[in-house]
Amino acid sequence: MFLPAEYFWLEPVLIASGVVFLVSLLGNLIAFGNRLANAIVTAIVFGLIFGALSFYGYGDVQMRVQTTPSADAPANEMMDGGNTGGTTQ
Repeated sequence: MFLPAEYFWLEPVLIASGVVFLVSLLGNLIAFGNRLANAIVTAIVFGLIFGALSFYGYGDVQMRVQTTPSADAPANEMMDGGNTGGTTQ
């Protein structure tokens, strides 16, 4: 990891952006300037590379968020089924 812990989410975004740039460049070189063919070739090449990276487990992002309840947080009204002391039907 080359970024601080608070920016851990940004690393896969930067890597994916680089991969998309390279795939787009490759698609442009293959299609020889035709915009429609370039878009189609880029989509196919991206699908192949993204599928291979996903299949082999690269780019797996696992994050854990821990929350602690605050003393001044309002009580959850759904804890008692939404009954706020009125009559039940």
